[in-house]
Amino acid sequence: MVAGSGTGNMDSPVQAAGERSGESWLSGSLLVIICFGIVVRLWLMHAAHATEEDFYITLRYVENLATGHGFVYNQGEQVLGVTTPLYAILLAGFARVGLDPLLWSKLIGIAADACTALIVCRIGRNLGRPGAGLAAAGLVMISPTNLIWATKGMEVGIVAAVVAAVWCLWIEKREIAAWTLVAILLLLRIDGAALAVVMLVATIVRERRLPMRGVAVFTLVVAPWMLYAAHTYGSPLPLSVSAKLMVYGKLIPGRFPQLRAFIGLMLHNPIGLVCIPGCLFCFVLLLSEIVRSVRPRELAILPALVWMGIYYSGMALSHVVLFGWYFVPPTPILYLGGCVGIAMAANAVKLKLPELRQERARAGIAALTIAFGAVTVPRCAATLIEGQRVERQLRIPIGMWMREHALPTETLMLEPIGYIGYYSRMRILDVIGLISPEALPSYRADVPSPDHDLWRRLRPDWLLLRAGQMKALTAYESHLPLADRLNTGYRLANKWSDPARRDHGVDFYLYRRLR
Repeated sequence: MVAGSGTGNMDSPVQAAGERSGESWLSGSLLVIICFGIVVRLWLMHAAHATEEDFYITLRYVENLATGHGFVYNQGEQVLGVTTPLYAILLAGFARVGLDPLLWSKLIGIAADACTALIVCRIGRNLGRPGAGLAAAGLVMISPTNLIWATKGMEVGIVAAVVAAVWCLWIEKREIAAWTLVAILLLLRIDGAALAVVMLVATIVRERRLPMRGVAVFTLVVAPWMLYAAHTYGSPLPLSVSAKLMVYGKLIPGRFPQLRAFIGLMLHNPIGLVCIPGCLFCFVLLLSEIVRSVRPRELAILPALVWMGIYYSGMALSHVVLFGWYFVPPTPILYLGGCVGIAMAANAVKLKLPELRQERARAGIAALTIAFGAVTVPRCAATLIEGQRVERQLRIPIGMWMREHALPTETLMLEPIGYIGYYSRMRILDVIGLISPEALPSYRADVPSPDHDLWRRLRPDWLLLRAGQMKALTAYESHLPLADRLNTGYRLANKWSDPARRDHGVDFYLYRRLR
């Protein structure tokens, strides 16, 4: 499908007459691709009923805000642990008027992917590469990364759509609109700040001026939330950002410990194997054009590629766990840059490709999209169904058991605070510190066992440990006096195993503090 973006005269720079006549074919092919993508997403949503663990963290903020208890996770505790405040506020609005925020989060995610496909196709036309734009739209609609995360409730599909829209508007030199969306991006995810910086530098380089009007609009949009968060929580920066950096830096030691895993995840399927080299081709070829003082239309995508490189480098070189949804926001640029790069490379080496009529080539891209989707969709469905089985048969029952056997005012300390925290309705102490700043001192360099230090300092009413945590804690405490061990102050109250993997032993151990 990607190779098709450079097929025949579809992406030839000399196509002024053909573009107008082929516009209806482009729109028709794009419509087929988007409709196919929407249908398979709706089917995946119905077949799997899958929701990501971390969405339930956001959902507690949503429900507390909608019911008048404040923008908090634990009622009465002013902690900004949600990383997507604008998305949570939007869903709280739905909840306030009686609409199901979980359902609407998924419908919004599906709609966002459709918008992303439209936008990358438009960018392709702006770059003089309409075929590459259409191919990138196809990848948005059938790539497993986008398919899976469009139906799990997370905000990243919206983030990807806004990212694509920002670069589209920047390429079209629509300053006010571009900076307005950058402000929205920052409120959706704090890491949108990196895109704002790259776009600012790119504007200065391109136009030899500061985008004062755009920056003013950006400030006006962002300032109210920043002031509110600084006043209410002490900082506009979510606690989860600093907590992840501190905690994972302690738990995952070494230099660039995630680099190998990151490379493997980026290259584990044909899309990555094609698009990553394509982006590199695009970047190198554009730099060579700059050296030769040539300014092709494709040059406009260069800042977006730089931002994508910064985003992915941050993931690859940090200690933070590589959660799947982290990969979604740059995907529109990855697909588009890959398709444009391959088309440019084919032109650069004067590769003789068969001449195809524009409408036939575009129809071919749509057909390849559907054919590839026929392969990826069943695999995505299997992944979603299995992941949700674990939640349905393991974590949700734990949360429901806690709700029946513990008081809402009692404290439960654990790491997977999404499903279990939501269904238990208890006051939660998060061992990672995403919503619990009091947990973070346990990850100082001089603390040998964070899990031991956590229960000793915070003394929760209930303590839920994963099997790995239990093993490490038991090994550490075996060298301590009996009075300092967990079993002295707590008793084992319950334990749970994954019903489909009982041969792997216990997954969770629950302890209750002795009175």
